[in-house]
Amino acid sequence: MTAEPKVLFRQIGSFSGPVIRGKKPAFADAPTMSDNHLLRAFWLTTMVESGGKLGSVMMADGTGATASLEQVIAVYPRNMKDQGPLFKLLNRIDVVAPVSYYLDFIGMGWRISEDGVLRDQQGKPVAPKLIRDTFTPVGGRVPQSAGDNWKRSKEWAIGFHKLFSLDQTRDTQVRCGIEHITKFAKRVKSSKLGRETVEYVCYGGYDDRAGKGEVQNPNPFPNCPELDLAMCMWWNYKTNAPSPALKALQEARLTFYPALEPEQFARCLLNKLRTSRYGRWGTNRYDRSRKHAMEVWPTELFEGPDAIMPARKTR
Repeated sequence: MTAEPKVLFRQIGSFSGPVIRGKKPAFADAPTMSDNHLLRAFWLTTMVESGGKLGSVMMADGTGATASLEQVIAVYPRNMKDQGPLFKLLNRIDVVAPVSYYLDFIGMGWRISEDGVLRDQQGKPVAPKLIRDTFTPVGGRVPQSAGDNWKRSKEWAIGFHKLFSLDQTRDTQVRCGIEHITKFAKRVKSSKLGRETVEYVCYGGYDDRAGKGEVQNPNPFPNCPELDLAMCMWWNYKTNAPSPALKALQEARLTFYPALEPEQFARCLLNKLRTSRYGRWGTNRYDRSRKHAMEVWPTELFEGPDAIMPARKTR
């Protein structure tokens, strides 16, 4: 019989709930510079988000539930108007592992439709507030380790943990994570980026009529490991802070043109991420990202007078 995972209580701001730390490594080794650029970006993100461990679950941050290697959310906690991408991922996972065996959506009268939306018996999308109140009752604020609300939330957490710990879900988690990066880079035209895409600005995807943008190039920056590192770090930052990430990218782009001044652009972008005060970037998130990045990229990018990703200065 498989032992039950250790369920921790955590409070983040005004939210609280159960947390389970994954134990099974998803990657045998760190990627190398000869591997795919997007794999490096996804790997770096997962190492910071979940420690690169299968089965990591966070239900204490107001998202209802956050699971998978890159920590995919069930609801957006600020506007509470839209479901998060977690259910699209669950729809893909259901092909390799029966989601209903681990998560009692049927008992709630819910189902995940083919378009990856959690729907009720009438076929309507389940309201984000109801999703959050179900996973983390009530309002994303679960009392500490006591009462029926904690018990129910803990059961959901264990279900998510067991599902995302399965070896057969690993490839789907990785593939969907990389696909998310690709789609965001190619499709999102943010006002914070001058209504242009990340692919257009940073990957040379100036003509994407054939659907072959440069973001999908396995090695888009063959002669510039600085830019490769900076963009992998940017994707890592974007997962945690989408809006500040786009703002930083635009500011760096307006200072140095990525295609013509890649090293200067990379240094500028990394400096903005290093000095960010968003979330935990002003404390330990940059440091942890740098520690993992040093396993992959050349040492001279991190140490010495010409380092573009130096250690963060602390008092």
